[in-house]
Amino acid sequence: MSDSDKKYPKSVKAIYIAGSAGQEGRKIEFDSPESEFKQKASKMYRGWDREIRAMSLAAGEFFKAYVEQHDASNEQTRDGALKHFGKNTVKAHKAAVKVLKNNSKVFDYDPLEIHDKVVEYLEDLEDEYEDDKE
Repeated sequence: MSDSDKKYPKSVKAIYIAGSAGQEGRKIEFDSPESEFKQKASKMYRGWDREIRAMSLAAGEFFKAYVEQHDASNEQTRDGALKHFGKNTVKAHKAAVKVLKNNSKVFDYDPLEIHDKVVEYLEDLEDEYEDDKE
């Protein structure tokens, strides 16, 4: 194990190794993470930044999960990816929602609430259709 591979506290910036008689010493410098400039989003935009990142991670997980399901379906049967498109999409959506729930502070996903809203909307459409018929 060389000197540069060893773990030192963050306060250690460099080590000077003195040379023996007639030999020159050497200096080992360490990269300091504090020396790199980290730009933070201003306080006003941190929430937006966090949510955009969460959405991006979820989208990436959706496509990754879909490709895995797509490949698995193609291995099972001929044209399997086309036959199982709906099932594959639902599984990928579930994976994306899981990632989004873990990374987002705003996202609140309640499938039953969404179902109730859809049913209510369809009932309203049905009522309007019956009114137009009369």
